[in-house]
Amino acid sequence: MSIDKLLDELIKSDIINKLKKWHNNFESQKKIILNNLLKSYPTRQQILNYFRFSNMKHHHKDFCRMFQKDQVCHPIEEDSLYCYACNCPFYNLNQSPYIQEDCIYIGSCDKESKKAQFIPYKAISNEGNHILILDCSNCHIPHTLHTTKKQLDIDLIHADS
Repeated sequence: MSIDKLLDELIKSDIINKLKKWHNNFESQKKIILNNLLKSYPTRQQILNYFRFSNMKHHHKDFCRMFQKDQVCHPIEEDSLYCYACNCPFYNLNQSPYIQEDCIYIGSCDKESKKAQFIPYKAISNEGNHILILDCSNCHIPHTLHTTKKQLDIDLIHADS
């Protein structure tokens, strides 16, 4: 199948809009949880602790399908995996899809993580693997305490304004 036909199929599949919708839904759910937490005037550390996988899986089963499976999504210990920035602020769909060297790419990483990799997108007949989507399952940047602190601080500043 030609690149143009693959691109048409990809656009018909609406995958980019579905990914953006998931991202926005996650952000909305997170904001609700954060606003509910803020009503009790928690410390920053209490908020950080609340968004650890080991806590979230007990209090928000519907927040993530991995909570229901009791499985972590990235190679990080449960108590060190923070769910606050799961919809990674560095995963960029703004230029997607883009074509490069006879391949169609979905997603890019603003941090250029070495652990993120492009894999064949299997939802469309993709012989020759000409449609590639960025898979971040081996990356843990958004799930670290460092990134979570930064994202929480940004959100708290916006919550005050």
